[in-house]
Amino acid sequence: MKRILTLALAATLAAFGAQASAIKFKPGHLPPAKPMEQRAAGKAFAGTWLATYDGGAHQSFMQWRPDGTASQNTDLPTANGNVMMGDWSAVDNKTASAYLISWNYDDTGTLTGYFVKKETAKVKGASYSGTFEITFYDLAGNLLFDHSGAVTAVRLTEE
Repeated sequence: MKRILTLALAATLAAFGAQASAIKFKPGHLPPAKPMEQRAAGKAFAGTWLATYDGGAHQSFMQWRPDGTASQNTDLPTANGNVMMGDWSAVDNKTASAYLISWNYDDTGTLTGYFVKKETAKVKGASYSGTFEITFYDLAGNLLFDHSGAVTAVRLTEE
């Protein structure tokens, strides 16, 4: 998955030409999961969820796939970078951590940077809850700001 993200990033940067040379991308990583925990967490998390952040400030469709990839589509305007992609890893058989990334744009549609969201959640039946941290960077890789909070979710697909 990291190779695919790297290739997608390289293709996108090439499309931006001279502007691409100004981007300082700082990828993160997840610790490797133990195989048994990954399989158990995969069964618990796999599917599509309606996630609610900070008690209702924002919602998103979060998809955890059994292969360890994840994607998210938030209720934010498309111009703000509302689609994220990434991967996830089991912490234990009921807890997982996701690492998601997306581009960020200004009001004119100009690429201004990127953001990274890290989420850790514990599943209980058809719901999960946990915490998240989202960090915004400019194109030079400078930290702009970060925010952390709480997430809850309900399953939208069958187990």
